[in-house]
Amino acid sequence: MGLVVTGCDVFLVRTCEELESDWLKVLGDLQQKTILPVGLLPPSAQGSMDEHDDTWQEIRGWLDKQKKSSVVYVAPGTEATPSQAELTELALGALAEKNVGVEVPRNESDGSLTRQSVAESLSLVMVEERGRIHREKAREMSSIFGDMDLQERCLDNFICYLQNHKSLHKSVK
Repeated sequence: MGLVVTGCDVFLVRTCEELESDWLKVLGDLQQKTILPVGLLPPSAQGSMDEHDDTWQEIRGWLDKQKKSSVVYVAPGTEATPSQAELTELALGALAEKNVGVEVPRNESDGSLTRQSVAESLSLVMVEERGRIHREKAREMSSIFGDMDLQERCLDNFICYLQNHKSLHKSVK
């Protein structure tokens, strides 16, 4: 890994200045390299929410019938695949907290989660007064994550960088 870092000219990072400007500056200072945020690269909503897609219509119809702020979207991510037992605990924990961004506390010895920890975390972020800061931060972040113009500007900057640094590519040959 060390040779890759010392041999590269630029770090491409899946983030944006608006989200992690301090971290990007620290990374640049530490590595003494150009740090280029390429945006969050969110999946395109165009293909996934086709107005003519029956599955999407059914999901959207169900969502439209729910009380505001009563649905929690859970995305475990791609770094770790939860086991069936963990998915069950996650679902049971969500059901236990009927009032249904925050990390759910995991078992320190094996990293698993429990329905109680899920229920407590959901209650904190969705209902409790001390969770207000999480709700406010989520609203603030939605303006960044949902700003497709921002994402396009990041990609445009990346393309401009590549166009202006063609000589880097030639020196690799």
